[in-house]
Amino acid sequence: FDTYLDGITGGKMRRTYPYLITLFFLILFCSVTDLIGLAPGSASLGFTLTLGFITFIGIFVAGIIGEGLFGFLFNKYKNPLEFITQFSPLISLSLRLFGATFAFVMLAAVIPEVFLSFTGQDFIDNIFPWFTISYSWAISGFGAAMSAIQATVFISLSASYWGNQLGDIDARKKRLKEKKELKKQSKVNKTIEIRKLKNKDIRKEK
Repeated sequence: FDTYLDGITGGKMRRTYPYLITLFFLILFCSVTDLIGLAPGSASLGFTLTLGFITFIGIFVAGIIGEGLFGFLFNKYKNPLEFITQFSPLISLSLRLFGATFAFVMLAAVIPEVFLSFTGQDFIDNIFPWFTISYSWAISGFGAAMSAIQATVFISLSASYWGNQLGDIDARKKRLKEKKELKKQSKVNKTIEIRKLKNKDIRKEK
């Protein structure tokens, strides 16, 4: 996981990796709870909106860490349209996960009904039990694979949003250091000029 996430964030967000890995397994588990007779948690819009909102808030946190509060607010909202488009990560993440899981659950429930509607009573009496078992195994395996893909997409996009918003924090630290050095050098130069002027005045008085 670390190597995969490093490829997305450039290694800038390592402190968030435990959360992202935990999030992966949480989404995976909540997407396959139908295997134990429970409704999939990720088929609930409230669940996916909550996870999307955490990522949404993380974008602001990463931006403030990377650019400072005023720098982040200036760069983010210098385009007025950003007030509207800023919600796109929240909506896209939440609805993508919800839609994929909900559609799969509905599809898994509808396929047997459609199939049985075209078969006769003999199929239901003789073959249906075996069909049910085989179908359950197949759909469970396919569902687990789809859930893993959705979980991977969710954490990848979250890491990407945060990494892009954080920016090149090393470059920012370097710029701040250079500014401090320039201010320090400016003060030194000013002090030297003042001393020169004082010495010049003293010489004139003599």
